[in-house]
Amino acid sequence: MTSLYKELQNIFMKRDGLKQLLLLKKNLNKMKGKLMMTQFNKVRIEIGYKTYVVDANEGVQLMQILNNAEMFEEKSKRNNEGVYSSTFYCYEQDDKGVSICLVPTSLYRMAKLAGKPPRGD
Repeated sequence: MTSLYKELQNIFMKRDGLKQLLLLKKNLNKMKGKLMMTQFNKVRIEIGYKTYVVDANEGVQLMQILNNAEMFEEKSKRNNEGVYSSTFYCYEQDDKGVSICLVPTSLYRMAKLAGKPPRGD
């Protein structure tokens, strides 16, 4: 647990995600008494509007990869004659569109049993 926490700390410091790190630390401190009884072998990663759950070690690797990634965008526009043209951009990350948090094993198992949520009508 300690090595995972240190790796997460290093990741957040590299991305200037001090706010997320402090929130994670606060949550860990709240659960300090329960921490020894609670297992954390999964992490929840939010990328944009999607949320993924992966093994903790894989989550750390994924965050390290994403921290080193650059942003890539395509902007298309149409001129007066109706012809479309695209411009491609590649630049350093400037937003915090990725977050990570620990998921207790018991919560993961409960969510897994619940399965996929029903679709709204």
